[in-house]
Amino acid sequence: MMKKNNFLSKLFVILVMLFNYLPIIVVVVYSFNASKYGNWEGFSLAWYEELFRDRQIMRSLKNSLVLAFSSCALSILIGTAGAVGMAKSHFKTKNLLENVSMIPMMLPEIILGMAYLAFFSLLNVDFGMMTLIIAHTTFCIPYIFINVQSRLVGLDPAY
Repeated sequence: MMKKNNFLSKLFVILVMLFNYLPIIVVVVYSFNASKYGNWEGFSLAWYEELFRDRQIMRSLKNSLVLAFSSCALSILIGTAGAVGMAKSHFKTKNLLENVSMIPMMLPEIILGMAYLAFFSLLNVDFGMMTLIIAHTTFCIPYIFINVQSRLVGLDPAY
């Protein structure tokens, strides 16, 4: 009986993995297709050459990388400092503050994005890279905070 359940669970995992990753694999394979349409005409790197020649896409890639690295670095600094500070302090509203800091994780990203848009519009702040960095950083801080805080729980307080 145990062998049958083990086989079924492995089969289930394999089917779920195929269901999730097969479309991605198909898209990657077809990205090397020479044809403009769905029929396969042979292996080609023409579409990647076209992609890397497009200045707008390259500028967008650069902006995305700047946004990703800067918001990640800032959220690591702020989230780690917050987690270390919370681990070392003891005050009455500590649990309330920890729960409020988790709100960005609980809200759907689209709602949070609309809230940032309304907030920056209310303050008459010009939209640009800085507002994107602020929004992405405040969204990422709770993830860093909760991970660092969970590591600090088991750590010797002497450290």
